[in-house]
Amino acid sequence: ASSLASLGAPPPSALALLAPQQGISMEYGQLDLKARQLATGLEDLGYVAGSVIISDFPNTAENLLLQCALAHVGAAIATPPKDEAAMAALCAAHDVRGVVT
Repeated sequence: ASSLASLGAPPPSALALLAPQQGISMEYGQLDLKARQLATGLEDLGYVAGSVIISDFPNTAENLLLQCALAHVGAAIATPPKDEAAMAALCAAHDVRGVVT
């Protein structure tokens, strides 16, 4: 897993996230630290490279944090399909390890 800095991100003190509706702002260094902490927790739960998590999180700071953490793990995020058959097909075709709502 690589850090945001190694991916060519701005310096750790640069603003990475501003979510005024949530009263949240984070610098790249803070976002990277939180993403790494969450990634460790996800790995402890069995998430590995290639795993998929299904999430219907809205466009929030938590969504970005989850996506960054999954990137650290090498896992992916998918939006839940609208019907049960499509959900079953998604789960059958991929290593779906969990659902976050």
